[in-house]
Amino acid sequence: MKNTPPGRCPLVLSVLVATPVGAWSSQFVAREAIELLLIVFLIIAALLLLFSRRTTFVTFTQTWPLYLIGGGVGVISGMIGVGGGALMMPALILLGYDAKKAARAISFVIPFSSAGAFLTYLSFTTMNWPLLAVVALAAILGGYLGERIMNNQLKAAQLKKLIAVILLLLANKMIWNFV
Repeated sequence: MKNTPPGRCPLVLSVLVATPVGAWSSQFVAREAIELLLIVFLIIAALLLLFSRRTTFVTFTQTWPLYLIGGGVGVISGMIGVGGGALMMPALILLGYDAKKAARAISFVIPFSSAGAFLTYLSFTTMNWPLLAVVALAAILGGYLGERIMNNQLKAAQLKKLIAVILLLLANKMIWNFV
């Protein structure tokens, strides 16, 4: 069902379990390998969002893909220390979920992913608290503005293209930093 929002519970549960595992295991995996994996994923996801005309093959009653997405996103986002929305959004859209409804579900799930990774990282690293305060304030403001723009001015197809462009820009920045 294209307009049915993804189930939040499977995503939250799998992210809560997988993110700390990814954050903890990041100590033992070469950062370059994780970054290359993320770059490849971002480019493929962006291209699929731009050019794929795939039909829906997941319905609201099938939760196993949501557990897989949440678990995979949790491990990867925990390893690289990001919330995971850039990973989860293309996956849900490619499974056929409406972009706006997927964005709403992700906005509920990502705080759990971020909190799990944050608490795990605190156990083996030091925190720059002033930087955290500035970034948190910027994230709150950006989230508010993004939600207003998404709900009032963008259609689902426009949001899908915007996400693809943002993913390509992120991949480009990572490639630039990598070289």
